[in-house]
Amino acid sequence: MWAGRGFEPDGYGCKARPLRTRPPSGARGVRPALSHPLIHTLITYTWPHRATSPTSSDKTLAYIRPLSPLYQTTASSEPGRLLSSPVSGQASPAFLSGQERMKSLSYNGGRTRRSFRGAFFVLDIICYILLGAQCVQQAKSDCLDVSKLITLPEDTPLGSLILNTTVDLLSLKTSSSVDSGLVEVVNTSLGLSVRLARAVDAETIRNAFKRFPVFCANTATDVTTSTEIRLIIQDVNEFAPVFPQSEYSVNISESTVPQSIVFTFKTPANGAYDRDITSDTIGYTFGGGNTDGFFSITPEGNILLNNTLDYEKDASIFILTVDATEQGTVEHLSTPTTLTIHVEDADDENPVFGSSFYTLTLPEGVYDGSQVYPTSPLISAQDGDRVLNESIVFSIDESSVVLYNNLFSITPTGNFTVSGRLFIGTYSVNIRASQTDRPRERYAVAVVLVNVTDVNDHAPVMGAAAYNVTITEGVRPGFTLLTVTADDSDQGDNAVFHFELDDPSNTFAVVSNGRQGEIQLMNPVDREVKEIYVFQVSAVESRTSQQFRSQPSQVLVRVLDKNDNSPVFQKDSYEFDVPRTALRGFQIGQVGGHLQTWFQIGQVSIRYRTWFQIGQVSIRYRT
Repeated sequence: MWAGRGFEPDGYGCKARPLRTRPPSGARGVRPALSHPLIHTLITYTWPHRATSPTSSDKTLAYIRPLSPLYQTTASSEPGRLLSSPVSGQASPAFLSGQERMKSLSYNGGRTRRSFRGAFFVLDIICYILLGAQCVQQAKSDCLDVSKLITLPEDTPLGSLILNTTVDLLSLKTSSSVDSGLVEVVNTSLGLSVRLARAVDAETIRNAFKRFPVFCANTATDVTTSTEIRLIIQDVNEFAPVFPQSEYSVNISESTVPQSIVFTFKTPANGAYDRDITSDTIGYTFGGGNTDGFFSITPEGNILLNNTLDYEKDASIFILTVDATEQGTVEHLSTPTTLTIHVEDADDENPVFGSSFYTLTLPEGVYDGSQVYPTSPLISAQDGDRVLNESIVFSIDESSVVLYNNLFSITPTGNFTVSGRLFIGTYSVNIRASQTDRPRERYAVAVVLVNVTDVNDHAPVMGAAAYNVTITEGVRPGFTLLTVTADDSDQGDNAVFHFELDDPSNTFAVVSNGRQGEIQLMNPVDREVKEIYVFQVSAVESRTSQQFRSQPSQVLVRVLDKNDNSPVFQKDSYEFDVPRTALRGFQIGQVGGHLQTWFQIGQVSIRYRTWFQIGQVSIRYRT
């Protein structure tokens, strides 16, 4: 474009301004507005016709620096400064101040260098012609250099300069509508300035590509041209990822297989998203709560179960913090959310009895099954899965059914009954508690110990119906003269008894020792007083209410004599007469006596002149 004070060839209506001799540093592919090859060659030299000052009214010819529409220009917040980014890798020029302009060609029609006068005169004419033609073409397209493709970050502050350019000192005007006041176009004496008039938001604006038409009027030629400013609203990474919900919750079964996906953030309903219009890739990590390592999370947002769950032993609620983080940005903005995992009870536990063993005590006898007998403790069971808590039914285990031939039975609710004869002893009955929905898979077994006790239906029985015994007189009291026995067919307390005597003489007593009784002498006996004693002994139950008594046994005691007395004559003295003629063997008389013992003395013979101390016997001879 034209930039600066200039020169106007007659008849063309084109004002020339000083030209740049070269593009700014770093710019490539920039062509001057005078693109004719010959002029491009000519203007590389300086024509020293007549020196003039920069403020002279003489016309000066210089390079024209266009702003090529091939460049994208990025607005800067610095007023008066325009930063440009090239399209397709080309660098774009920047605006330069007036001091940067370099005059490369001057023509003032005055003083000349004589050595080059002829040659440069021809070149002057050619340059003049070509320059005029170029100016005519320029006058027809005053707005071409205004056409821009500008990238505007959405966080650009209000009032920031978007575009600053000049259009050959022509009057400018824009269309009456400038996209609801988004930008402000200011027409100054130096050209066109475009500033941001309203905040932009790439996320809410309907169309990120804006077109603003610009009309340029050439007052000298009355030619009006138009172009447009094309504005692209550039998204800025200003928002962290957002979860659709403030928190999440999921229920899983405790029977979930490890490495199963229990929750995912990959679905639109759960997954975090980026509010920026240019959405970034989002990755997921745990921010806390997974201290036991039961779960893991993939970058895509799948949460997997690592370990086997046990509702009855482990925690039933896990509260996890999940972070959604941008993956493709420098900021790595992140947002947390909460995922609560509720573990549901699964049917993986068998029923549990209230006790492993139950006891029941019953008397021996016959039972008809009509009566319920409570055990200790009462039979009870519940589902091992405490939340599911399926209904439980009871039954006799098949092993006990076969063993006892249906002697025992139990109702579905746990009432224990007996059908048949129970003998004294202990029965071990296996009972089963089963879930109603899965009786073959989910059951437990416990034991009922049935203790059958004795019924006191027998009296003691003596070991013998009669006992005969002899005793010598003179035996001291306490002597055991006889041991008797008895038995009871009952058991336990019903078979405990003692012995009793029925002795009118109170001479004897019995001492009980279990199932034996010792009959002892209580008082001395004397045959000379009483020779025979007869009495009865019986066994009597000790610990029953009935106190059954055995049939009595008879005991006969005969007292034997002891040689404990000397013979006694009937008289203190005897007197006999013996004739002198009596021969040997003659019976001179008889003496009488007795012993206080029980035996026969016989006849006492007295020999002649024989003395014996039985008494005193006097013998007198008869004459």
